[in-house]
Amino acid sequence: MAFVVSGTALAISCADPPSQEYGNPNGLLRKNLPGDGGGISPLSCAGDGGAQLLADGGCAVSFTRDLLPYFTSNGTWHCADAVCHGGNKQPPPLTCSPDGGAAACITSLSAISVGGMPYLSTDGGQAGIICNLQGSCGNKMPLAPGKDPSEDDLCKLSTWMACGAPPN
Repeated sequence: MAFVVSGTALAISCADPPSQEYGNPNGLLRKNLPGDGGGISPLSCAGDGGAQLLADGGCAVSFTRDLLPYFTSNGTWHCADAVCHGGNKQPPPLTCSPDGGAAACITSLSAISVGGMPYLSTDGGQAGIICNLQGSCGNKMPLAPGKDPSEDDLCKLSTWMACGAPPN
């Protein structure tokens, strides 16, 4: 194949296919991106992301105070926004609002599964939400305008689930 640019002929050879396939650009998976072969680092949480119980037996992470603000329609991750999961999109709509309370949001999150895993874990097992937010299963969430979670955000979520995912 040849192109002429300002009177100069350029030849392009398409005989060799690209050595790396990156997948559909509308659904890029981190495992297909160049670099360290996955792009996902294990969480490094204080106490290994385990349950951090308070002296009174409560969890050090409160869903209402520490996590619900991420899920609301105008929260950091915008999960319950109408363009994300607050409308009629799959998975089932999230009912996460400050006035709806923790229980309604937790119930709607519990109705989801990703990659064969429950979205929330109440027994310290693998949770789809963590791998979904890291981008190691399903599509990387959140989508714009949501902001990527920090490792601290993910550790809070992991700690809360290790406490049994209470509606606190």
